[in-house]
Amino acid sequence: MEEQRKIIALLDQLSQPGFVTREDRILQVNQAAGAMLIAPGDRFSSLLKTGSEDYAAFASGQLSVTLTVGGQEHSAVITRMDEGDLVLLDPDAAAEEFRSMALVSMELRKPLMQAITAARQMPADAKMNQSLMQMLRTVSNMADISRYTASAQMELRDIDSFLLEVFEKAKTLTEGRARITFESLKQPVFTLMDPEQLERAVWNILSNSLKFLPADGIIRARLTRKGNRLYLTVEDNAAVQITPSELFNRYLRQPGIEDSRYGLGLGLAIVRAAAANHGGTLLISTGKETGMKVTLTVALRQDSGTTLRSPLLCPDYTGGWDHALVELSDCLGAEYYTEL
Repeated sequence: MEEQRKIIALLDQLSQPGFVTREDRILQVNQAAGAMLIAPGDRFSSLLKTGSEDYAAFASGQLSVTLTVGGQEHSAVITRMDEGDLVLLDPDAAAEEFRSMALVSMELRKPLMQAITAARQMPADAKMNQSLMQMLRTVSNMADISRYTASAQMELRDIDSFLLEVFEKAKTLTEGRARITFESLKQPVFTLMDPEQLERAVWNILSNSLKFLPADGIIRARLTRKGNRLYLTVEDNAAVQITPSELFNRYLRQPGIEDSRYGLGLGLAIVRAAAANHGGTLLISTGKETGMKVTLTVALRQDSGTTLRSPLLCPDYTGGWDHALVELSDCLGAEYYTEL
């Protein structure tokens, strides 16, 4: 309660747009939000582009949605507090930061590929190989986050079988490390989706869970449907908490340079982008007894005018390496990396 009051009191000191809303009315805005012509008394629901249904059912945690303000779309994170819902929009500088990361990744990728090529010609060193895959994952995240936040390459696919394949692969790789279960719809559900973005979103959710799981770690995932919306829910028994103060970091990561489990936070930014591009939201909540719960929603769409993407125009983002081994390289054992 006290921390929530402090956060709301500091609203005016934030450079990123933010405001407090309660019962669909905006109560307080900071200077940055006011400059966007968001004003006290406005109806919050009129700003929601995605997430109206999820916001109505929202009880606790952090909900990532898409707002339309002044004719432009903005990603935002909502936190439910006793004093009202705190809404923070991603700052305009985020897009420029992502573009800068993409340029840096271009400079890093060439020497990284040279190092991987050299490693393949040397006697097998599983730990070194794993480290190279970790670097490849980071460079790929830096390269692609700008592209993901801008657009998606949609295909008409059976999302149920697609997710089942991803979780079966995860279950095989983490056997002995964690117990992963996935409850599918057990029937084909065709929708427009970006396979690459959704796959990476799932791997990042699993990676975050695996890094914090105890020895008897359990991850339960299920896909449910309500009308024209799908809900992918992933729950674990990890002892990790997200506090309201962490919302000031737009990537929703805890600061902890001394803890290697905390990275740049780009993985969660990719999950948020994937949710937004699929007309959905991202909800993250934690509890002392329940661990972390992540829910990614997808709007079912079947626009017949969509074209399939060409492999020539969209090369594999890992350069051909196993996606699962790259995306889980920071939480699997080195024995999976004896060969590149």
